[in-house]
Amino acid sequence: MKLKEIIFDALSPIKWFVREIRLLSILTITFLGGCTTLSVPAPPPGTDTVMPTVPPSHIAVEVQIKESSLCSMLNKAVPGTISESPSHHCYLEWGVYKNGMVTCGGASNDLTATAPIHFRVGSRCGPVQVSCGFDSDPLKRANINMSAPVTWSSWHLQFAPDMTFNMVDECKVTALNINVTNFISGKVQGVINNLAGEAPGLIKSHTDITNIAASAWKAAGNPIKLKDDIWLNLVPQDIGVSSPDVSGGLVSMSAALVASPVIYFSSTAPNPTPEKPLPASPTNIPVSDYFTVMVDGVASWDELSRQLNSALVGKSYSWGPFSAEPTAARAYGGDKIAVVAVDFKGSIKGTAYLQATPVFNQATNTIQLQNVEFTLATKNELAGPAGWLLSVGIPAYLESQTYSLDAPLNKLGATLNPLLNQKLSPELALSGSFAVNPTPIQVVGVFVQSYGVVARVGATGILKLVGTLPQMDTAPVHKRPVRRGPRRGHRPAH
Repeated sequence: MKLKEIIFDALSPIKWFVREIRLLSILTITFLGGCTTLSVPAPPPGTDTVMPTVPPSHIAVEVQIKESSLCSMLNKAVPGTISESPSHHCYLEWGVYKNGMVTCGGASNDLTATAPIHFRVGSRCGPVQVSCGFDSDPLKRANINMSAPVTWSSWHLQFAPDMTFNMVDECKVTALNINVTNFISGKVQGVINNLAGEAPGLIKSHTDITNIAASAWKAAGNPIKLKDDIWLNLVPQDIGVSSPDVSGGLVSMSAALVASPVIYFSSTAPNPTPEKPLPASPTNIPVSDYFTVMVDGVASWDELSRQLNSALVGKSYSWGPFSAEPTAARAYGGDKIAVVAVDFKGSIKGTAYLQATPVFNQATNTIQLQNVEFTLATKNELAGPAGWLLSVGIPAYLESQTYSLDAPLNKLGATLNPLLNQKLSPELALSGSFAVNPTPIQVVGVFVQSYGVVARVGATGILKLVGTLPQMDTAPVHKRPVRRGPRRGHRPAH
C-alpha cells in the first residue's frame, strides 16, 4: 500500500468526525435561529350579532263552550207553564206550556235557539163547542225562535237576538172567531220579552274570556319551563280575538297571540318579555294551527375550549430538532369569527392565534371550523421551519374536529313532543307537537356571540293554548206543566 493511501485511511475517522461536527453546528444554528417567542396581540372580542327571526306566528288561545250549556241557561228563562186560563167550563180556555229543553244550533258566527211549546185553546160549552189540544186531541206545537250573530265586545260575546214565533201544528177553531196564531203569540209575548232581555246578559257573562286572555298574555311573556334546562319563550307582540264560530255543537271564541317563539336549551331561564297591559279593546287576529319556533343550538366557548384542550394538549409537532407542543387552548368570539388561542412550548413559546368560520353540520348536529388560519399578526412572527410546521399541521387538524351543540336540532320532535303538553295554570294549558323522523327545520344561520357559536333553526309544528271557562250551573229547570182539563176530571192526553 502506498504511503499516501495509508495516511488517508488513518485520517478518515477524523474527517468524518469533523464533518459531523460541522453538520451539527449548522443544525444547531438553524434550530436556535428557528426558536420563536411569540408576542402577538390577541384579536379583540366581537360584539353580539342581532340574530334574525322567523315571521311571527298567530297562536290560538282556544276557548270553547258547548251550545247545550248556553241553551241550558236560556232554558231557565222559559217557565214550565207559560200561560193558562182558569178551567171554567163555559168560557174560553187555553194553556201554553214549555215542551222540553231549549235547543241551540247555528253556523259560522250565527247562533240560533228554539224554545218548543205546547198549547191548547177552545170553548167546550153551549151550542158551539170547538177546541184543539183538549181531551183526546193531542196538544198542539209551536216554537219561540231567536237568532243573531255572536260578535266580540271587548273580551266577551254579544248577542242581540231577533225573536219570532211560529205554529207547527194547525189548530182549527174558526167558529170561535179568533186568530189562534195571534192569540197564542200574545200569550207567549211575556216569555219572548223575557228571553230577549235575558239572553244578551247570559251570553255575555258565560262567554267572558278576560281572565283566560290575561292569563295567556302573562304566561306568554314569561319563559315557560318545559323541563330542566329546556325553556319555551313565546315572546308575545300582540293579543287579540279571532272570529267566533258556531259549529259541531260548540261555540268557539278564541283569543289569538302574535308571537315569535324561541326554545332555549339552557340551565338558566331566558329574560322575560317586558310586561304590557291586556288591551281593553282587542283587535281581530286570524289564528293558525301551525307555528314556527326558533331553536338555538349553542356550542359555548367553555365547551369549545374544553374540546380544543382535549384535542390539542399533549399533541407534539416536530421535524428534526424542531418541536412545538400545545400546552393550553381556548376559544372566544371575535368580529363574526371564532378565535382560537393556543399556548406552545418548545421551539415556539407563547400564544399563537387562529381565526375560523364556524359552520353547522345538520346531519351530525355539530359545529365545525372552516377556513382556519393563523392571524396575520401571528403569521408575521412565525418565521422559518417552525412556522411552516405549524401552518401545515394545526389548521388542518382543527378543521377535522367537530364541536357539540347543547340542543338536538336534528331530533327536535322526539325531544320536545312529550314536553309541549302541560298545564300552565288552572285555566290554561299548553298543547303542541312537532313532526318526527325527521323534524323539518330551516337553518336560519350560524352566529358568533359572546357566549358561544349559535346555530339557529326554525322548526314548524302545531301549538295552541287551551283555556277553560269556570264551571257553570247548567242543570235544567224544567217543571212538568199542570195541564188543566175539564171540570169533570178529564185530563188532556200528554
